Amino acid sequence: MFVLMLCITNIAFAAVFFFFLASASPNLSIANPICSGSILIFIQFGGFVVTKEQIPDYLIWIYWINPIAWCVCALAVNQYRDSSFDTCVYDGINFFEKYNQTMGDYSLSTFEVSTAKYWLWHGILYMAAAYIFFMFLSYLALEYCRHESPENVVLDTEDKDDITDSYTLARTPRPSPTEGDAILSVVPTSGKHFVPVSVAFKDLWYTVPDPTNPKETIDLLKGISGYARPGTITRS
Repeated sequence: MFVLMLCITNIAFAAVFFFFLASASPNLSIANPICSGSILIFIQFGGFVVTKEQIPDYLIWIYWINPIAWCVCALAVNQYRDSSFDTCVYDGINFFEKYNQTMGDYSLSTFEVSTAKYWLWHGILYMAAAYIFFMFLSYLALEYCRHESPENVVLDTEDKDDITDSYTLARTPRPSPTEGDAILSVVPTSGKHFVPVSVAFKDLWYTVPDPTNPKETIDLLKGISGYARPGTITRS
């Protein structure tokens, strides 16, 4: 029963509860502090750091919904109500004469844990119910929570009368064969984020397949030589 209770607690609390938090959180930066804060609260109100009677009345509800508290209570009852601990004399000490209790009942009362054996089964039922509850919440989070929606979306509802669907065909002017190389200087408008280099080329050829006859080729560049300097556009 001890191992069974640990397995059920691990499944209901560690697996399903944190799965729900991960499903409901938009990103890891939000999920991490929520998980850390929930662990701190569960341990603080688990019944062993602060006992049940020391918890204020307006916060006692945290103890009763705390899976760690139910787990600690069930494990303590399972351990100390065993026949090896539930005796009047233990390790040479007569607990019944000194405290009018068995050793197991005295140990449980030290941490203000109920001595009734049915708390073990109540703990198992609570963990099963918590598993179903958090699994249902995880389903709702995965089904209806959408965190991947685009941000900063601007919808323009104004009419744009000056927008047309027509196109203008522009023809690039071709130089005459007698014209030499022309160099157009370009003045940069912003700082350079690269290393300027000069490129020189000699006897450059560029050939592509003929679309009308795949077996033939077309020479686009035929033995072109020249150079290019940084900040300039070169054509021939």
